[in-house]
Amino acid sequence: MILCVDEVGNKYLVDVTSVRQIDEKPAELSKKENQIAYKAKEAGFKILVPVVRFLEDWQVQVELTET
Repeated sequence: MILCVDEVGNKYLVDVTSVRQIDEKPAELSKKENQIAYKAKEAGFKILVPVVRFLEDWQVQVELTET
């Protein structure tokens, strides 16, 4: 997990994950990660989860979700 602040002061907790296929689901946050995310939300952080999907022919798909 990474802590980030944008140029206007918004705070983010970022947890990047990757998967090997387009239809594969990323792993859920672990118990400890959920505890950290809960505390971060209480402190005003937004939780972002970028998912990097490694596809065929060296293609990559990136999707960003907020929890």
